[in-house]
Amino acid sequence: MSKTFGGLICVAIIPLLLVGCGEQQPEETAEAVRPVKTYMVTAPGSMAVRVFPGVIDANQKVDLSFRVSGILKQLPAKEGDIVEKGQIIAQLDRTDLEIVARDRRARYQEAKANFLRAEKLLPDGHISKADHDRLYSTYQSADAALATARQDLAYTDLKAPFAGQVAQRLVQNFEEIQAKQTIVELQDLSSLEVKIDIPEGDVRRLREESYRPKVSAVFGDKTFELKLKEYSAVADSQTQTFRVTLAMERPTNHIILPGMTTSVTVDMSDTHMSNVAYMVPTAAIFGDINQNPRVWVVDEMSMTVKSQQVTAGEMHGNTIEVIEGLEEGQRVVIAGIAFLVDGMKVRLLPKIEQAEPFTEPAAATK
Repeated sequence: MSKTFGGLICVAIIPLLLVGCGEQQPEETAEAVRPVKTYMVTAPGSMAVRVFPGVIDANQKVDLSFRVSGILKQLPAKEGDIVEKGQIIAQLDRTDLEIVARDRRARYQEAKANFLRAEKLLPDGHISKADHDRLYSTYQSADAALATARQDLAYTDLKAPFAGQVAQRLVQNFEEIQAKQTIVELQDLSSLEVKIDIPEGDVRRLREESYRPKVSAVFGDKTFELKLKEYSAVADSQTQTFRVTLAMERPTNHIILPGMTTSVTVDMSDTHMSNVAYMVPTAAIFGDINQNPRVWVVDEMSMTVKSQQVTAGEMHGNTIEVIEGLEEGQRVVIAGIAFLVDGMKVRLLPKIEQAEPFTEPAAATK
């Protein structure tokens, strides 16, 4: 090989070597770490105690009003007074109605006398059957009008339909009262009601006789037992909750009145439902290819996730029962589950996300 050819080879190889030395080796790609929101599985029964705001109401209440109009003559009942069933609460002036009653009594007596005469004349043909029937109709109408007048006189006395307490008096004595105008509000306080609004799942628990929970209301340092009385079968259109009415005996040594508020505790810790299932957010459950319910469990040692099959029970609002497949203390993913795969690295999101402060970009230098 000539020196010239060898030199050409060296000249050709040197640039290649220089190019090869100048190339950078590809950097290793950092393993992706996905942020996830999680929920710590707690022991069955730890979520069995629920607290709801409640409002006190009377066992029964009614707005009392007169069925006739007139001048209010007497209003002996005062707010807070205790009245017995049948006791007179208010009275109207009877003068005008007594005049009407006397007039109708006279018309009735006249119509009755005319009809009795017609009864005697009809057999001999001294009066036609049509005139007889007309006098009978007049007599019946007069009788009904007199009964109405007497009933109106009875309506001038406003009586308590049940024993209770006068909660509110809405008029003053000597006022001109219209028929059906509310005079007083009467409440039966022999027992009280507590009304709460609760989710669908808790309604089912309250109504089940086999594991009905303990329900109580707290007033200061006093606790009173409550019993289920009734519940609404239709959810509220705004809150999607159900109104539940609970009965409470009226305490003798504690003042509790309608309109007061309280905290109602629903304790399900002694029921069999609190011992058979863990309660987790519904967002933690997803279905695999065979529609089996599963959850993503976080291994906090390696900070990776693993899919785990579970046995799901009933839903209760935004939570669901997990009967099998979970243990206390495990952490399950409740947000971002659609992007996870087995073994993926994750990091836990804080309970409260903090927004990063916005920095105004610097003005461009001219």
